[in-house]
Amino acid sequence: MLKKNLKRSGRDLREFRKIIVFDDLQVIIKTVQDGDGISFLSRDLISGKLATNRLLEHQLAGFNHLRRRSLVFSNKSARSACLDHFAETIYGYFNHPPCPS
Repeated sequence: MLKKNLKRSGRDLREFRKIIVFDDLQVIIKTVQDGDGISFLSRDLISGKLATNRLLEHQLAGFNHLRRRSLVFSNKSARSACLDHFAETIYGYFNHPPCPS
């Protein structure tokens, strides 16, 4: 997503002096909070830190900040009221129409 946004604005990841990739969200957040870099994160993941000004956000004009998601689960999963409720909750959160039955 970041690569596509940069490309659309005529920029490239190679323009960054150093890039470090972490798979651990908490390490990413701590690294940025400690002042050791920047990150392109979902606002929902850091809303508490934004509310307390421990992290600051900056939105770039022309950047696509939305990422489409799919809810997936195995077709071997037993249908249950719990699974249906979970799916409806997820869809409701993102304001999508109800799940097909």
